[in-house]
Amino acid sequence: MVGFAVRIVTISYCTMLTYIITVLFLLLMPNFIALANYIAAGRLMAFSNLNVGCLRPTWLAKIFFISDFLSFGIQASARRGLSMQQPS
Repeated sequence: MVGFAVRIVTISYCTMLTYIITVLFLLLMPNFIALANYIAAGRLMAFSNLNVGCLRPTWLAKIFFISDFLSFGIQASARRGLSMQQPS
């Protein structure tokens, strides 16, 4: 909601800061929703005493949250690299 609200404000007043806030909120919110799902799955695994291989229920949210932000960082660095290239 914050990302969309800032996007509405940027219609009349657009700066680099408002653009960055909009993009960050629109891109990071799905990661936080997924984190809530990972936490719930980990708690369900812990509640049912289910251990899947070497993956402990307490590690589940941490591993997937780190992997989400790692992939987000890789995508951001690739996007930055592509935007820095000179047009031919």
